[in-house]
This record gives sequence, structure tokens and C-alpha cells, in this order.
Amino acid sequence: MQAPLIPILFAVVLASSTYAAEGIQLETRVFHATKTQRGGTSTSYLEGKELSSSKVKPDYDTTAGSGIALVYSLNENIDLGLGFANASYHPDPAIRTRDQSLGSFARLFLQRGEGSKLYLQTGVSERRLIERFTGRLTGTQSRADPLVNYDLGLGASLNIGGIDFGIGYKYSNTLIPGRYRSFMTLSDGKHKTVLTNSRLEGHEASLTLAFKI
Repeated sequence: MQAPLIPILFAVVLASSTYAAEGIQLETRVFHATKTQRGGTSTSYLEGKELSSSKVKPDYDTTAGSGIALVYSLNENIDLGLGFANASYHPDPAIRTRDQSLGSFARLFLQRGEGSKLYLQTGVSERRLIERFTGRLTGTQSRADPLVNYDLGLGASLNIGGIDFGIGYKYSNTLIPGRYRSFMTLSDGKHKTVLTNSRLEGHEASLTLAFKI
């Protein structure tokens, strides 16, 4: 499955919607997030021969990040959006992990007045984990399959001077898991580790600022 298909469909909708009553908004956000990375089995290899295999314990981290989105008002009850977000984690002093997501979402308004909004949000996002190794792990390389996550959230905003100031909460969990692999060459040969059934669960609290473009 090609995860970008859904974001591309929403991008087409945004680009073709030139007669929207409310127009398109640019939304920026900063957030605090927690993530739990889970996997099924971790298997280690040396020169292609299996050394060991074990169950993987959940890996928990917290971080701050930022994001940007285009939000199109479909009608008075529904908004559609396409967004990108980036956050960095440090699960180990020698490892820096970037969590990048590209996703599409829909907002169903529970209340929408002249100056305030309250909504439920649902969507799908592609998550990419990119690692950089330093110190004792310099020379290690990793490859992680993109994960497809579903997202559920709740948000509210208040319009002041033409700008929407908002708060939000989002829960995300993996719909389509992937595989993670790392490679390192040591004195005894080439080492490889394979993590199967990789999943990423997260909670996010955010502050948003949006304005018409």
C-alpha cells in the first residue's frame, strides 16, 4: 500500500476548491508528544547467520515538535486538511530519532460560531522514523518502513482579530505496521538487526494559530 495516496487525494481537493465560502486557512502548531514504539520480535544476525531472537519491550519517549497544515472549509460542518509535522527524540545519548508525518484529516464541528469552534478530528498519516547515530554507534545505518497510522482528536479555537488561536489533543496508533533494520560493521564482521511488526502509538497536546490565505 502506498501511504501517500490519501494525502494526495486531499491535496487535489484543496487545490481544486476555488469557490469555498470560508476559503483556505494556513495553520501552524507547536506540540508536546509522547510516543511508544512497539515491535514483535528483534532478530540479530552476523554475516547473515542468526545469532539471537527475542521479544521487544515497548520504548517510551517524550518530545516537543511543530507542524503546518492547509485547512479547507468544505461546508459549515466539515473542514478538510493536509499537514506535515516533525519531532525529534533522543532515546539514547548516541541516537537521535526524527519522527516525520504527512497526513490528511477531517474535522466535524460540534459547535461553530462567529468567534469560536469546537470539533472532533479524524485522519490518516504516514509516519517516518529517521535515525542519526553518533559516539559509540557512529557508522551504524538504519532503514525503517513507513508506518500508516490512524489519528483521532479533539480541538477548539477562538478567533481574535482575524486569527484563530486554538488548543488540541490527538491520539495516534499504527494501522499498518512496518519493519525496522539496522546495520553495523565491527571487527568480527557485519551485524544486522531486524525488528518486525513495528508500531508507533502517540499522544499529542498542541497549541495552534491559523489565518486565511
